[in-house]
Amino acid sequence: MAEYYNVTTNLGDAEIANAIATNTKLNITHIAFGDGNGSVPTPNKARTFLVREVHRQAVTKYERHPTNANWIVIETIIPSDVGGFTIREMGIIANEKLISHGSHAPFEKVADPSGVSEYRLRFTQNVTDGSVVELTLDESLIYATQAWIDENYIKRSEIVDDLTTNDSAKVLSAAQGKVLNEKITNIPVYSLPTASTTTKGGVKVGTGLSVANEVLSVSLNNTLTSTSNTQALTAAQGKILGDSLDILNYCPIAYPKSTPPTGYLAMMGQAISQATYPKLYALYGPKLPDLRAYSIRGLDYGRGIDTDRVVLSEQDDAIKSHSHPTWNRNVNIQTATGAGHFSVTAGQTGSTGAVGSTETRVKNIAFLYIVKAG
Repeated sequence: MAEYYNVTTNLGDAEIANAIATNTKLNITHIAFGDGNGSVPTPNKARTFLVREVHRQAVTKYERHPTNANWIVIETIIPSDVGGFTIREMGIIANEKLISHGSHAPFEKVADPSGVSEYRLRFTQNVTDGSVVELTLDESLIYATQAWIDENYIKRSEIVDDLTTNDSAKVLSAAQGKVLNEKITNIPVYSLPTASTTTKGGVKVGTGLSVANEVLSVSLNNTLTSTSNTQALTAAQGKILGDSLDILNYCPIAYPKSTPPTGYLAMMGQAISQATYPKLYALYGPKLPDLRAYSIRGLDYGRGIDTDRVVLSEQDDAIKSHSHPTWNRNVNIQTATGAGHFSVTAGQTGSTGAVGSTETRVKNIAFLYIVKAG
């Protein structure tokens, strides 16, 4: 036999037999804890009370064993601020009687108001017929059944903490919702519903059911049209928002300083790595445009003014085809020679001379073109 175990007491056997005979329920309400008066006692069917009881705690959860109908699984939690004793024995209290007595590995329960010494006990008890058992649960600690929690509770490991996961069945973390909200708030030309979170440690939806005063139920919204502040945005819609923001985040920015801020690159024709800058690589390819001393021109896009151009193509400066008038000066020379004469006309062509600067340009203000690194 195991070193630590529990048995139904004679009182327990009688209570169970009576419940079966009268078609009534055995009402389990508490778990009693004792210190064994200094040593671990041997479980005894004849006991009507613990060797020395030091604490009694209401049951917080109960379920029938999944494979054995005669077993029940009971759980209780001793709060963190309760303690100052050593647990060496335990017992089940039903109908105000000790129906089970068990031994317990010595465990010192300290009282700690900070909340770090909560003690949870979960054990299995053979009651001959599990169908006769009824429990009164401590409703200050739990309202939901384990089956309901398994069906509705979202594990922390399943919360998406990025803006790249395209999964409409998962919920976006509050931290990423805050990131989106701040980005949207700081871009006045981009209008989207403001995200909100209202529950610490989880997502609040409807009234729900509670465990330790935290809402567990979750309803997901897979649209960007809802105005609800109690539903969770799906990760798929979060990705749509993130992709939409990428259009703005990774376009050139005319920056009024001579040095790029942290997290941004000057657009100076440098090569970029797909591994280091995946978002920039997706837009610009392996090399950023060199926008130093260059201006940006709108793509012709079928208008017929600046044809035969593609996006990101470079174009040299030029002057539109035109002409300037010139002037001529003719000189006639008359010479008499004997009986006849001849004339010579000398032509001289003039020039306007070199004027202007080293380039053709419009009036402008210098900015540094930068782009977000990412």
